[in-house]
Amino acid sequence: MSVYFTSDPHLGHKNIHRFRSYIKSSEENTELFVKHYEKTVRKQDIVYFLGDVAFDKESLDLLSQLKGRKIIIKGNHDDIIETKLQAEVFEEIYGMLKYKGFWLSHCPIHPAEMRKAKGNIHGHVHNHSINDPRYLNVCTDNLMKMKGTSLISLDDVRAHFAKEKKVVSRARRAVRSILKL
Repeated sequence: MSVYFTSDPHLGHKNIHRFRSYIKSSEENTELFVKHYEKTVRKQDIVYFLGDVAFDKESLDLLSQLKGRKIIIKGNHDDIIETKLQAEVFEEIYGMLKYKGFWLSHCPIHPAEMRKAKGNIHGHVHNHSINDPRYLNVCTDNLMKMKGTSLISLDDVRAHFAKEKKVVSRARRAVRSILKL
C-alpha cells in the first residue's frame, strides 16, 4: 500500500484553462488528472485530496470510479458539492488532519501551529509556494512544475522534508560560524 497527496485538481471547473497554461480546456484538465491518477494509484493505495477537488457532480462521479481509498481535506471550493454527496466518494472528510507527524490542510497553516510537526502538506496557493522549508505545496499546478504529475507519494514527501531539513541545518551552521568570527 502506498500513500499519495494532491490538491486543487479543480475537476469540472469550466474556466480552469485560463489559469493553467499546460491545458486548453476543463475536459483536458480532467483527462490529464485521471491519466496521472490511473498511472500511479493502485486499488489498495490511499490518496489524500487536500481540497478544491470537484466542481460538479459529474466530476465527483468520475472520482468514485477511480481506484484507491480517497480521503478529502476540504478546501474553500469544496462547498460547491454537498458534503453528503462527497461522503459517497471519500471514505473520510476533514477540515485538517495530522498524519504521520505532518499537518494536512488545504490552506497553509499558521507557523505557530507547526510546533512538534514535521511539516505542513497543503494546497490552495497553486504556483505560489511559501519560501519556508516547513511547508510543501502539493497543488496540481506546483506538482506539474516539480514532478510532471498531479500526485506525490508519502516517500517523496518525506524525502523533500529531509532534504529541506539538511539545507536549514547547513545554513544555521554557516550563520553560527560567521557569527563566531
